[in-house]
Amino acid sequence: MPLVGAVPALLLALAAAVWFVLCTNTGLQAVVTLVQRYGSEHMSIGSAQGKLLGECLLGDVHYAGADGLQIDIHRLHLRLHANELLARRLHVELAEVSGFTLQLPPPDNTPTPPLTHLPERLPLSVVIDAFELKDFHIVRGGAELLSMDRA
Repeated sequence: MPLVGAVPALLLALAAAVWFVLCTNTGLQAVVTLVQRYGSEHMSIGSAQGKLLGECLLGDVHYAGADGLQIDIHRLHLRLHANELLARRLHVELAEVSGFTLQLPPPDNTPTPPLTHLPERLPLSVVIDAFELKDFHIVRGGAELLSMDRA
C-alpha cells in the first residue's frame, strides 16, 4: 500500500519541477546552462532573463549547424501567455528580434533530395500578436544576399 501514496507524491514533485523550469528565472538559467553544457558544439546563449513561459529576454544566441548554417541573434525578447498552452494554443503576445544574421552554407553540388512533406496541421495553434524584426541579414560566402533594417 505505500506505493499508492508514492504515485501522487511523485506526480506532485514532477509538476513542481516542470513549474520551476518553465515559470522561474532560475529555471530559465538552468535550461541555458544545459544548452551550454550539452549543445555547446551547435548552440550557445550569452545571457538570459525572465522565464520560459511568460516574458524572457535572450542575448547573443548562436547556432551553428554541421552543414555550415549559422544563426546569430543579438537580442530576442518574447512574451508568451502560458495558460493558453493547456488549450493547445501558443499565444505569443510579443516577439522582438534584433541583430539577426542568417549565414547560409555554401552551395552544394549534390543532387537535391526529394521534398519533405510537412504536416497539414500543427499539434497546436499559434497566435502572434506583435512581431518586430530589426537589423536582419542573410549572407552566403561573405556576400550579403538580403538586408533589412526593420520589418
